[in-house]
Amino acid sequence: MLTNYEIRLPVFEGPLELLLHLIEREELDITTVALAQVTDQYLAYLEGLEERRARELADFLVVAAKLLLIKSLALLP
Repeated sequence: MLTNYEIRLPVFEGPLELLLHLIEREELDITTVALAQVTDQYLAYLEGLEERRARELADFLVVAAKLLLIKSLALLP
C-alpha cells in the first residue's frame, strides 16, 4: 500500500491507487495521464524519505506496470 503518497496532475490529484481505480473503471481517460510525470513525482517523493521500504517500492512498480499496460493498450490499434 502506498501510504502518504499522492500525485498532482492537471487531470487528477490524489492517491495513486485511486488513479488506477478510476482508470480501470474508465472514469478517467488514461491517455490524459502523463505516466512520466507520475514516475518523476514518485522519485521525488522517494528522495524525501529517510527510510525506503521494499514493499512500498514494489507496490509502486505494480501500479505503474498496470498503468503502462492500460495506456499501451489504449494507444495501440
